[in-house]
Amino acid sequence: MTSKLLANIRSLSVAVCTVTHNTFGQLLIVARKENPNDWNLPGGKVECQESMHEAARRELFEETGLILDVDDFQLVFFDLTDDHKAVCLSLITRTAHGDLNPQPGEAMARWGTWEDILTERSSYYEYNQKLYNRLKAEKLLP
Repeated sequence: MTSKLLANIRSLSVAVCTVTHNTFGQLLIVARKENPNDWNLPGGKVECQESMHEAARRELFEETGLILDVDDFQLVFFDLTDDHKAVCLSLITRTAHGDLNPQPGEAMARWGTWEDILTERSSYYEYNQKLYNRLKAEKLLP
């Protein structure tokens, strides 16, 4: 039992996602490349030698074209992803500047609502639900 648990831990990736709201209270969401109807928070895997903040800034820029300030992050939640392949760290930010303009090869990005990602069509529905509940309990939602 212990060796199986250790093997699973060694195979886990670390991922980040960002929770960004605009001044109107809308949530920044992205569609997955392989399924344009699967909306989620911007994010992805933390690369080797990369901090969670660097990964969050990189992923947000790649997927949305928005730029985050270096210190404008607060770790608010972490848990296993729904597929149990990664530990995801959720960071909330209050300021992102620039225009929505995903990098080539990335899917769509738009301002939406929590309801857009709290649907069973979302590949990270369970994680999103736990994150939303945490943010609501901590009064971190607009």
